[in-house]
Amino acid sequence: MANCEQQSGMVGRQSPPAGVSGNNDESQVAHFYQGQVVFITGATSFIGKVLLEKLLRSCPVKRIYILVRSKNDLEPDARVESMLTSEMFQRVRLEVPEALGKVKAVAGDIAQPGLGLSDADKRILVEEVSVVFHLAATIRPNEAFKQAVQLKVLGTRRTLDLCKQMRNLCALVHVSTAYSNWDKKEVHEMVYQTPIEAHKVIEATQYANEETTEPAKKLLVGQPSNYILTNAVIESLLLDERGQLPLAIVRPSIVTASWKDPFPGWTDNSNSCTSIIVSLGSGLLPSVVVKKKCVADLIPVDVAADTLICVAWQIAVTRPTYMRVYNSTSGALKPHTWGDVIKELRRAMAQNPLSNTGSLPSFMVTNSEVLHHLALYSLRFFPEFLKELGLRITGRQSSFADRYKKAINAMNVVQLYTTSSWLFRSNNVLGLINDLNPTDKQLFNIDVRKLEWCQYWDQYVQGIRKYLFKTEAAELPDSRKQFRRLSAARLFGYLALAVLAWRLAVTPMPWDISYSIHHLSAGLYDKLGFQ
Repeated sequence: MANCEQQSGMVGRQSPPAGVSGNNDESQVAHFYQGQVVFITGATSFIGKVLLEKLLRSCPVKRIYILVRSKNDLEPDARVESMLTSEMFQRVRLEVPEALGKVKAVAGDIAQPGLGLSDADKRILVEEVSVVFHLAATIRPNEAFKQAVQLKVLGTRRTLDLCKQMRNLCALVHVSTAYSNWDKKEVHEMVYQTPIEAHKVIEATQYANEETTEPAKKLLVGQPSNYILTNAVIESLLLDERGQLPLAIVRPSIVTASWKDPFPGWTDNSNSCTSIIVSLGSGLLPSVVVKKKCVADLIPVDVAADTLICVAWQIAVTRPTYMRVYNSTSGALKPHTWGDVIKELRRAMAQNPLSNTGSLPSFMVTNSEVLHHLALYSLRFFPEFLKELGLRITGRQSSFADRYKKAINAMNVVQLYTTSSWLFRSNNVLGLINDLNPTDKQLFNIDVRKLEWCQYWDQYVQGIRKYLFKTEAAELPDSRKQFRRLSAARLFGYLALAVLAWRLAVTPMPWDISYSIHHLSAGLYDKLGFQ
C-alpha cells in the first residue's frame, strides 16, 4: 500500500500553498486517497453514510473498513449490505459499481473494551489502516449521563488507543459539535478548558451507577444536555491524550439535508431539524419557539462529510505539530436568521406541500414558551385528544400520541439553538478552501458561501417529500390542489368567525349574560396576572 509520504509528496510542510500538487486539472484530494485504507466508526449514521458514499464515488481508496454492531437481529454484514443497496448509494452503483466491493464490515462496538474487535480484525486494522474517521456516538440529548460517558468519552479513548497502534496512520479526524462550547458566544477553532478533566469523568462513571455519578455531574452543572457536555469532555481528552497522532477535530453545527450529494435535498433521518420541519409542514405543530433575529447556523450534511474528507487530506500532507480544529458552520460565512428560515419554509411548503397530511401547515412563531404551550394544548393537543377518544370508543387507534411526543421532544432539543446566537470563527475552514485547487473545489462542496438558501429550502422540502414520505413527483399537483382546498376552507372559517363576532358585537345582549361574561373574563385576566 502506498503510504502517506508517497501519496502527498509534501511531508514536513506546515502550511500548503495553493495548488499543492502543481496540477490544477487533477484532484489533489482524490490523488491522496489513491491506495489508502480507511476505517470509519459511525458509518451508519447520517453523516457517516454520506461520507462513505462520497469516498466510494470520488476517491480511489483501496479499502474501507466500517465498525458495525449487530442491531435488530441483523448481523454487521447484513446491515452493511442493506445500506449499500439503499437509494442513497444509487449513484455509486451506476457510476462506480466496483467500488462497493471495497467496503468491509468489521464486527465491533465502541461501548465494548477494545471496541469489541476480534484479534484477527484488530491485527488487520493495525497493519493496514492509514486514515480514520471517528463519528460513532449517540446524538440523543437525554442520554443517561453514565451511558453517554461510557459510549462517547470512553469509546473515543478506545478508538484513540487503537489508532496509536496503527503503523501507517496518516490522519485521524474526530467529529464533535460546534456547540461543545455553547456557553461562549464567540467560538474559535480551539479546544477550551472544561470544568473537570476527562479522566476524572471516566473514573466517576466507570464503576458507578447513575446515583453515584452525581458529584461528576455537579461539576458540569449548567450544561444543556449530556450530548453537549460529553463532546466538550471528549475534545479535552483528545487534546491531552493524542500523543503524536495526526489528529484533527471537525465541529459541524446543526446538520441538515444535503445540498448536492448524493442528491439535492437527500435525507433519510428524522433528526431534530428535519423532525421540526415535518411537524410544521404536516400541521402537527401549531407553534414554534424562535427568536427571529438569531442566526440559524445550519450545515448541509454533504458539506460536513466533504469537509471531513478534505481535512484528512490537509492533515496528512501538512503534518501540523498541533491539533487543528475546524468549525464546519455557516453563520459567519453565509448568515441566515431563524426569521429567514421561517419565511423560506412557509414559501417552500406552499409550493411543495407535504402530501397526505390532511392538515394545513400554518403555525405561530413566538419567543414565549407560555404562548407556545398555550397554542400546543388549545390548537392541537386538546382537539386531537377528543378525536383520539372518539376513535378509541369506536375500537380504532391513532398514532397521534407518538407523533406528537416526538415532535415536542424535537422542539425541546432545538429550542436552545433557535433562541440563541453564536459566532463560530472558521479561519481553518477558509484556509482549507483556499488550499483546494479548482478541481477539488468543484468535487468537494465545503464552501457554504456559494449556497443559495432560497433554493436550498425548496430542495429540503422536496427531499422530505421524496426520501422520507416516499412521494412521487407526479403527485405534486394533487398535493397543491389539496393545499389550496385547505387554505380556502381555513379562510372561509376565519370569515365565518369574523361575521359571528360582528353579529355578537352589534346585537344587544341581555344585561345578566353580558355581566356574567364580563365578570368571568375579569376573573380569568386576574388569575393570569394581567393588570
